[in-house]
Amino acid sequence: MYPMPKQHSRNQKPQRVTFSQIVKASVERETSSKGWCSQCKKYEILATRKTIQSIPSVLVLNTALRDALSRDWEQMLQLWCTPGWLPDEIGIIADQGQFFCYEGEDLKLHLQRGIHNVQVYSLVGLAANIADGDAHRPHLVALADGE
Repeated sequence: MYPMPKQHSRNQKPQRVTFSQIVKASVERETSSKGWCSQCKKYEILATRKTIQSIPSVLVLNTALRDALSRDWEQMLQLWCTPGWLPDEIGIIADQGQFFCYEGEDLKLHLQRGIHNVQVYSLVGLAANIADGDAHRPHLVALADGE
């Protein structure tokens, strides 16, 4: 499940979902599948959660929004259509199986403190799946920063 804005009372602003929260939820996503249990001799549900031990110098992400499209299509569309929602850079800390992702002021704060080894990634491109309903086949559109 992906982090979505929490319900709010009349006087509170809705909590903004950040790109870094989506990245974190995508990396830490728990999956389940059936697997054979040799002790009880039948198929059982297996839950799998990945742990990150290290991160590469170049990072390619799939934020796995496909799963969310059927459930929260309107909210996902609203996020991606919000100007400035996609950050220029993110910072990732991978430490002892823990994964943290930051952007904006939170990233600047972690870099200033210098306590953790933060790997900073600049956004240089993205690919989006464009779907125009059932009448047309979807296609990919890619954008790249040429600098």
